[in-house]
Amino acid sequence: MGLARPRRTKKFNKAEWKDVLSRLRYECGCSLPVDVVRTKVPSSIYGDCHLVNSKTRPRFQIRISKAVPQDVAYDILIHEWAHCLAWNVGNKNVTDHSPEWGVAFARVYCVVMETT
Repeated sequence: MGLARPRRTKKFNKAEWKDVLSRLRYECGCSLPVDVVRTKVPSSIYGDCHLVNSKTRPRFQIRISKAVPQDVAYDILIHEWAHCLAWNVGNKNVTDHSPEWGVAFARVYCVVMETT
């Protein structure tokens, strides 16, 4: 007998989501703005993060799949926000899942878990 897949029983709590983003921006701010969007993403991923070079000011954009439940969205947010912090160090040689990313992940994780 396999494990049952958890059912999505709770509606997405937008107020809580906004509180988490606000707290992240305050406690784990980056030198560049971070835009977070819940949107349709390729089926091969649940989210991603990249640098957007706009005409006015570059920024990070985190995309998170609308198809995932809120608890999974938080996991993706933590992972991707840690990239923003690690890439913020100013060292262009920082790899995606470097020790700097690990430290950033732990910091972001604590903030999100204290908020939710």
